[in-house]
Order: sequence, then C-alpha cells, then structure tokens
Amino acid sequence: YLGACVELGPEDVEADKASGAKVTYFEGYLWDPPRAKEAIRQTATLAHAAGREVSMTLSDPFCVDRYRDEFLDLMRSGAVDIVFANSHEIKSLYQTSSFEEALAQIRKDCKIAAVTRSEKGSVIVRGDETVVIKATTIKELVDT
Repeated sequence: YLGACVELGPEDVEADKASGAKVTYFEGYLWDPPRAKEAIRQTATLAHAAGREVSMTLSDPFCVDRYRDEFLDLMRSGAVDIVFANSHEIKSLYQTSSFEEALAQIRKDCKIAAVTRSEKGSVIVRGDETVVIKATTIKELVDT
C-alpha cells in the first residue's frame, strides 16, 4: 500500500529541498500515479539545475514491466543519475536472462548503478569501474 504518496503532485515539491539535497531519491512504485510523475520530473529539473543528483529504485520486476520504456528514458535522458535494483529487476529492465548483459547495458544508461544479488552480494558500477561486495555470511537464517 503506497499510502499518502499516491496524492503527491507538483504542488508538493519544495524547491529548496529539491535543490538542496545532495541526492534526491524516489521509489519506482511512485511512478504509478500520473501527478507523481510530474512532481518527480519537476524535482529532477530543480535538483540538476542546482548541480545535484537524482536516484531511483526499480522497485520490482512487475513495476519495470509496466514502465520499462519510461524508466529507460529517465536514465538515458539524464533525469535519473543513480539506479538501485536487484538482479531480477535489472534483467527485466533489459529483457534478458543474463545478469552480465543487463549490467553492461545499465553501465551505459546511468552514472551509477547499485545491484543486489541475494547470496551473491552486490555489484556497483560507474562507467568502466566495478565494485563487487560479497554477501555477509550468516549462521542461521531466521526470516528473509
């Protein structure tokens, strides 16, 4: 349940906060309400005009399926600088079963991508740079 954010619109954007935050973050699920899209685009414009960055999470593969072209446009147009995703979401975004292929694509489409891979840890890419982070070993899994 998205709660009150489904009512988010351009009139809710506070210019000083959008231009003052080092990185503004939005959830991919928030792309569902049309007025929220306007607010996000407005915020991105304000943030970039102030030399700041905008980040988003892909949220889930179903969200990616609904908005694939729009998410890619946000990234490729420079409206979104940083993308957070898991391996399923990034493969869905690029319609491939290959994690390596999806990672190669997202490397071209945004400044930074941070991708979680469950027990395989995480990968962060920025241009040609790649940082692999191993998953933390746990003794007993209680709840995922």
